[in-house]
Amino acid sequence: MKVSAVAECSTSQEPAYVLVPISSLPTIDLSKSVGAELLPQRLDAFIFYSVERFNKALMLASVVSLCMNIAVVVVTESTGQCLSLISLVLGLSIIIGGICTLRFDIVRLALRTFEFWSFFVILSLTSIMYAAFVGDLRIPRILLDWCACLEAVFLDAQVHNLRNHVIGIVVAIAPVSVMLIWSMLGRIYGGTSFTILTYENHNGHFNLSTLDIMGNGLVTLILLFIKIGYRKRQVLRSDFSGTRVDCAILRVGLKMELIPTQSGRRQSRIYSSMKSCQAVGAGPLSVRPRIIQKVTSVDINTVFVSNYVIFPIKSTAHVQISVTVLILIYAVGITGLLLSLMVIVSEWSPAAAITSSTPQVQTYSWISLACTIAFVTPFAALYHRELLRMLIFSFDFAFYSFQITSSNVCVASLYRWNSSHNIAMVVWWIWAHWALTIEALTPVMRKKLCLRLFYAGPVIALVLIIHVTIVSGIFFMQNVNLPDVIIWEGTVWRHYVKVSVLPYYFSRVVTLLLWCLRLVWRLSKASDGDMALIRAAASYESCFVNVEPPHALQSLAPSSSRLVSVAPYNPPAGPAL
Repeated sequence: MKVSAVAECSTSQEPAYVLVPISSLPTIDLSKSVGAELLPQRLDAFIFYSVERFNKALMLASVVSLCMNIAVVVVTESTGQCLSLISLVLGLSIIIGGICTLRFDIVRLALRTFEFWSFFVILSLTSIMYAAFVGDLRIPRILLDWCACLEAVFLDAQVHNLRNHVIGIVVAIAPVSVMLIWSMLGRIYGGTSFTILTYENHNGHFNLSTLDIMGNGLVTLILLFIKIGYRKRQVLRSDFSGTRVDCAILRVGLKMELIPTQSGRRQSRIYSSMKSCQAVGAGPLSVRPRIIQKVTSVDINTVFVSNYVIFPIKSTAHVQISVTVLILIYAVGITGLLLSLMVIVSEWSPAAAITSSTPQVQTYSWISLACTIAFVTPFAALYHRELLRMLIFSFDFAFYSFQITSSNVCVASLYRWNSSHNIAMVVWWIWAHWALTIEALTPVMRKKLCLRLFYAGPVIALVLIIHVTIVSGIFFMQNVNLPDVIIWEGTVWRHYVKVSVLPYYFSRVVTLLLWCLRLVWRLSKASDGDMALIRAAASYESCFVNVEPPHALQSLAPSSSRLVSVAPYNPPAGPAL
């Protein structure tokens, strides 16, 4: 039951909400490009002219360069070095042109995001490890790939030939995947892996090599390309002709705002998707016009009526939960949480056994599961259906859910699928997903349950602490006997391959440590009605169209382009987005 925000809602007095940005969004000047701000005027004009004039030829050269990049990985060392230099020459122009035409103000906004710096560190570390692995003339091609991946992260700032850039990112998944597979199978000719860290204790012998870092980094880059391609998928449609640019990295925090009622009928505000885009001080092409506009968010044209919850109710007024019942619910939940923690800690005593649990520990685990289910049931029953659907299908929720689920499965495997630990991991999985989904409660339901969004922060922190403690125990605690579990081992293309649990689990915990700390910080700063995972894409009007550039270089101004005539739009009275 999705209600359009432009339609008049029911005459019911049920509280209804819309999602609006938490704070005011910045103003940008799209006339400023990276090339215009950082390069001499003549050089920037030449780059812009070349990219626009020879766009098809440069795109063809870029495709050939990508194909050669795949060949560089699979051919012999000497051939790979030659192909690397040729692909470098073919792909250099399109990369330079793409970086120079990025909008400067959007790049500055991207530099303030956590996503950019996390991917930048991973990308740089992966490139350094790969360069150390090959150590020959293939290194210049690695530098070009580093620049290309950096441009992909800045794709939100690209307004010229956007479809071609998105296609390039989707196609780039192939060479990165080939590099990942070939490096893991030891098939890259001339590559030399070396150990960075080594550690040995009663649980086994552990090594951290360049290939380990490369493998994790390449997987992250593949996920990044998939994420950008998915969020930019509307650009790939053959009938796409819009001027609005929806960002893949830049996101806007949202909160739920109550829709006021007037004369017994609820009036929905209309949040128009039209944006103003106007040139200020436009003049001759030798003078660069300013294109000032305010960044906006992609509209979520849905009214969330509070009684549209999982458990059908006619009115939120019928939901009356006494203080005594609330105290009992929270007491049961805390009991389940503490008992599940006791199940894990009980196995760390010197006399504890891994393969079996005492009847007392088994009892604790089942009681903790029963208490946890009893605790989360009232919350789940009052989840708003549309909010829950939006949350489950968001990329952030899928990412956190996958990391937590795979980490819990790894722990259960390390404990040899011991029943009490299996139940404890199920309990922690339920608690983590409760923390990830409580924003599916509308503010009126949060109030009835005496719930604040920042309550989820300590739960996520506890999940993170328990996994960090388990990893620390494996490496540094003598009484924690958790040897690695081999999933599969064998020979592939005369190369010995072993797939085990512990390296994958360690990688997942590092990822959780990196991203969950950011989530805990975001939850700790949240107020009533704020959303932590449901976020809208930032957007702006590009106001550019592809035009045939003039033949005279003198007529080109830095990052100049023809403007689409868009009349200034004055939105109706209401909150500023």
